[in-house]
Amino acid sequence: MSDPLLSDDDIERLATAYFAAHHSAQPLPSDLEDRALAYAFAVRRRFRIPRVAAGVAFIAGLAAVASVALVVYVADHAGTRPAAALPTAAMIPTTATWSVASEFDSVLNSATGGQFNAVTCVSSTECWAVRGGIIERYSGTSWSAAAAPEIADSTLFGIGCAGAYDCWAVGSVDNGPMLFSSPGTPLIEHYTGGAWVEVTAPNSLGVLNAVTCSSADDCWAVGGPSLTAPNAELDPPLIDHYSGGTWMSESAPGAGTLDGIACPVPGNCWAVGAVGWGSTGSPLIAHYSSGVWTTVASSNLLAGVGGLLSVACVTKSDCWAVGGVGLAGQIAHDTNGAWSAQPASVPLSSIACLSSGVCWAVGSDAGGAISNLIGGAPTPSPSISLIEYYNGATWMPVTTPPAGSPASVACVAADECWAVGGSSSTALIETTVTPSGAG
Repeated sequence: MSDPLLSDDDIERLATAYFAAHHSAQPLPSDLEDRALAYAFAVRRRFRIPRVAAGVAFIAGLAAVASVALVVYVADHAGTRPAAALPTAAMIPTTATWSVASEFDSVLNSATGGQFNAVTCVSSTECWAVRGGIIERYSGTSWSAAAAPEIADSTLFGIGCAGAYDCWAVGSVDNGPMLFSSPGTPLIEHYTGGAWVEVTAPNSLGVLNAVTCSSADDCWAVGGPSLTAPNAELDPPLIDHYSGGTWMSESAPGAGTLDGIACPVPGNCWAVGAVGWGSTGSPLIAHYSSGVWTTVASSNLLAGVGGLLSVACVTKSDCWAVGGVGLAGQIAHDTNGAWSAQPASVPLSSIACLSSGVCWAVGSDAGGAISNLIGGAPTPSPSISLIEYYNGATWMPVTTPPAGSPASVACVAADECWAVGGSSSTALIETTVTPSGAG
């Protein structure tokens, strides 16, 4: 039951209370639980938006989305969707051992902290990760905060590098009078050695979710409108291009939000995202070729499991994308422009592929939020993390550490990867380094 007299501030407090209850088994009052849960579900599902509107109608809509996701989950486990082939014991990369490298909840500057949203690696001794408005660097031995602008209410969602001293981070800044109330302003930061600096973004409203570079003078960033934008579902995605000097806004096809981008070769890029929100949303795939972005048919992908969150390519004609919502996910594959998909046991939020054809994908069910929707007061439900490995022929799950929810993965070799994520208050870094390789 929802209370129309609750203010936006009340909803924000409810969301905070939900997270606390979820991890400490303290139930919320029954008349407030549904709105807090719906709100928390929107945030934990990583819609890749910096701030979420908290109006009564929107919260009610999210509750409906959560219900649909539950139905999808039940149908999936009832056998209505073909199951992925189980790998044989010999195919499982038993040498791939993931371990927790760091887990902490410190706020390192006046920007927001919390979970990590993205990670990228230039080499074995240089990786970058973003969480909130914080940028951290791995220098071969440990992670530490990098010198970066302290921008209040900023959130960085993506990071990518063209070289050791040429990296970009993207996200947004919320300029509203209270949290979760403003469409936000796109944020771009640049590293050329020394300190990160803010760079002018070509868009005045929205959020940038991901960035990639094929060279120092050829970078792309993608995103879209936040949920608070008028007619957000009808607005086109944001696509920005850096060709040296300044970032320029490009014409984007269709409507929706783009969450991931990969450019296997200069002049050829794939971007993925969603049209609509939650399980009612549908995958959005855009392709850049011959100087033009066009949408690509996604009718062969799974329905009812939301959009796609990340894409990675082995070659320009061999790409993978992952996504999902609620308790269901999918792994999509492109072969010469034709996309197909197979189900995943939980939503997958990130994928990384190497030229050898090996790929890693990570994700989680974000603490089982759907299971609490029908069970009265929230009950403790540990997040189900998933790390999947592709050996060039078959996807298979790999044993993961018991802590945290991975949100992003980057690899420098098949047996050398980093995964980052966490929760609303705790940042998590995981790594795998094996002596003999993972396949």
